Amino acid sequence: MEKIRNKIVFVLQLVMGLILLAMIVANFVQMVTRYFISVTVVWVEDFSVLGLYWLFSLGVPMAWLIGAHMEMNILEKAMSDTFKRVIQYLTQIAGIAIGVLFIRCGKRAFDLNKGRVMSIMGFDEKWRYIPLIVCGVLMISCVAFHAVTMVLADLGKKKKVEIKQEEKA
Repeated sequence: MEKIRNKIVFVLQLVMGLILLAMIVANFVQMVTRYFISVTVVWVEDFSVLGLYWLFSLGVPMAWLIGAHMEMNILEKAMSDTFKRVIQYLTQIAGIAIGVLFIRCGKRAFDLNKGRVMSIMGFDEKWRYIPLIVCGVLMISCVAFHAVTMVLADLGKKKKVEIKQEEKA
């Protein structure tokens, strides 16, 4: 499971890196053309905003997958291991619910903004909400993957305990 997770994280990081690189290049071109040639590349702001949407859409599920999200460790010492595990499973369920909400909100915003052209690039505003839908799908996928990993780890621990008990008997 670790190899699969690492491959997923690598692909997400690669795509995010390419988006960030494209944003840097576009903004550098904008700076050079604006201040040295007196020509403004008008689409760079829209491009950068879309890039940020996509970085968010890919980064949130990746952070969940690698466990880089915030944790509250102060209560950890006061809780039993069983209670901690229950909280971890409830958190996975909440993550899936958040993914579903991202999809629903993105779909609703997509539908509401059909036919509106408000950007300099001239594209339909509905396309700004595709990253939110993608984020929801990735969120559900990454949380489910993480939950399966937890279940398999718990089953592996249970088997180890059973084997040790059989050896003692």
